[in-house]
Amino acid sequence: MKQQILSEISSKLSTLGIPVQTGNGADITINTEFLDAGWSTGSKKISYEASVFANEQDNVIYMYEKTTEVGHGLSFGGHSGSSFQSGKTLFRKVKSVQYGLDGKAYEYTLDLGAIPKAVKETARQYGWKFKTVLSKNKAMYPAGYVPAPIPPIMEQSQQPPQPQAAGFCGNCGMQLVEGAKFCDKCGKPTGAIAQQPPATPPVTSIQPPQFQQQSQSQYHNPQGAFYAQAKAPAPKSRAGTLGLIGFIVLGVITALIFSLMSVNLVGWSIGAIILAGFGFLQRKLASKGCLLSIVLWILTAGILLLTLTSASSPSGEKGGADNSNFSAKLPYEKSFTLNDGKSIGKVKLFVSDGTGRYANNKGEVILEFYVKFDTSSLPADFKMKDEQATEKNAMGGPALDGLIMAVSSETEAYHTTGLSYAQAIYNNGNIRPFLETEGATTNISAARIKELAEKYPKMQVLTYNQNEVGMTKNGDTWTTHGEKAFGLHPPVTEGNIPWDDILRDLGLK
Repeated sequence: MKQQILSEISSKLSTLGIPVQTGNGADITINTEFLDAGWSTGSKKISYEASVFANEQDNVIYMYEKTTEVGHGLSFGGHSGSSFQSGKTLFRKVKSVQYGLDGKAYEYTLDLGAIPKAVKETARQYGWKFKTVLSKNKAMYPAGYVPAPIPPIMEQSQQPPQPQAAGFCGNCGMQLVEGAKFCDKCGKPTGAIAQQPPATPPVTSIQPPQFQQQSQSQYHNPQGAFYAQAKAPAPKSRAGTLGLIGFIVLGVITALIFSLMSVNLVGWSIGAIILAGFGFLQRKLASKGCLLSIVLWILTAGILLLTLTSASSPSGEKGGADNSNFSAKLPYEKSFTLNDGKSIGKVKLFVSDGTGRYANNKGEVILEFYVKFDTSSLPADFKMKDEQATEKNAMGGPALDGLIMAVSSETEAYHTTGLSYAQAIYNNGNIRPFLETEGATTNISAARIKELAEKYPKMQVLTYNQNEVGMTKNGDTWTTHGEKAFGLHPPVTEGNIPWDDILRDLGLK
């Protein structure tokens, strides 16, 4: 089934015009470039990388995505526009150029969100799960993994030629092939060939006398070998019967409780193995008496209870109630002021209507983080002009600074979104008063919102220098890795996201 799934994913991606590769440490890899469809002037490229691994052990398709902004002859760490995430990977509308069979170039526009959507839909179609991962290694073959070889399929044109029948031997009825001079069975010359096989009398299977005698003595004689080797059936044990009934009742109760508590697939599998293992052990020890059967029954029930507590969903049945409660209160928006007293942060939740940038996410709940940064809060040493740079960057030009917005804890960032780079702040000699950006997560659930609230309490505006985060060259384009800015310097400004109020407003607390 895995090869069938991968074949369909490749077909869907090819339909989108996405070039795919195999054999690079994953089932499917993508490395390509697009043009930003929202970039009205100049040449702004989007470098897109993806990796797909279909793990047949747990029937899960893992996908890693990364988009990087690159510019022709310039260094970009972001811009003063918008970017957003599907799961944990940025995507947007882009343009690509493809060449047709007539040799002409055709430009088309697509949404990068269509790529993970194609993989996700195929996984669901075949009953597999789909997970987006932050680490590329999780979407690559694990150490020691050997992909299953694809069995060769012989085309009809490759089938070995079959000999053509030329008739039947007039003596023995053996079918002859074209060009045969003698019958392979009776050795007669081909002159004895007949067009139809001769009628043959029915064949009666005759057993050698020795075998007949042996069979009769073994199967019909009460003193035969088979009767002698068979043992008399053991008398049924009352303890075994009661123990079997007990395990059947326990299995029914376990299935009902697991269903009510939303136990995951792993929990169901472990529960089935426990029941089967202890049930087999009970049958083996049934002759030891009822007391041992009761002890095994109690021990099995205790282990199943531990499995239930560890494998049920975090909020159990209540999770479903949480989802419906907060969905009924959407759209929702909560603003808050960052600690510079001028910049504004915002959390938005709404259901996509299938239009605009979320055209591929109709019916899904979207979580957006937004910031409007007041540039008067920039530090005095922020290098936005060429003459302010104190060293050269990798391209040989002035090493300037940039900004990003991050939703984070003290030690890690949930995501970082490019806010602006120096040239955009200092526009034609004028400093822009405000810079805005938003990052989004699609298909968010109540449980995921609670998790984000617990792990990532802050919104931060961070600075970086091109030489601090590094630059890489691909062809004639350069990329500044602004996503590495987290943890380099104290935030220019930050604020605590009012998660308590948000959860309370949504009925999640």
